[in-house]
Amino acid sequence: MMKVVTIFPTLIIINELDNFKEVENDLIDFTYEERSKDNKGVSVSNIGGWHSKPHYSSYENILSSVILQGINKTLGSSSVFKSNTTIKILNLWININQKGNLNSKHLHPRSDLSGVFWIKAPKNSGNLRLYSPHTYDHAAQIQYFSEDFKNKAQIKASYEINPSAGSLILFPSSIYHDVAISRSDEDRISCAFNIKIS
Repeated sequence: MMKVVTIFPTLIIINELDNFKEVENDLIDFTYEERSKDNKGVSVSNIGGWHSKPHYSSYENILSSVILQGINKTLGSSSVFKSNTTIKILNLWININQKGNLNSKHLHPRSDLSGVFWIKAPKNSGNLRLYSPHTYDHAAQIQYFSEDFKNKAQIKASYEINPSAGSLILFPSSIYHDVAISRSDEDRISCAFNIKIS
């Protein structure tokens, strides 16, 4: 009897913050205030839009507090991580994308996990795409798999997440990812971060 075993998965953890509605407006105000202090921002993976300096984990503020609580709840309320797992946010930054803006394909070296927290995620404002680390080395065999088998085994070149406000996602920092172009007339506000786990 034939048996197919899926091994070496890449874990993506998605969690909705319970108390997001209570802090949503304060977070939106905070991000716009920060942009007004530094309209230029920095250019990293962003094509258009505003990308802040990655310093929000270095001092006490509403953004770092909400994200740290979200990460701790995500790690602490699941059976994925050991109960004594600790995290440290290495850096944290804000992205404000407008219509026509996107984030090009990139990864985050020198950290264990990376994450995104969405504060505003209007419809058609750009999905997060995570790219399979196996696309290149398995390319020869993948082309011959049936679509049904690929779907059942989650064998895909990329995985898309249509974000919603209040969602927090964690993924391995070594995974290439990008954000599709925004087609929305409303701003998309997200925060990205890198963490060390121990």
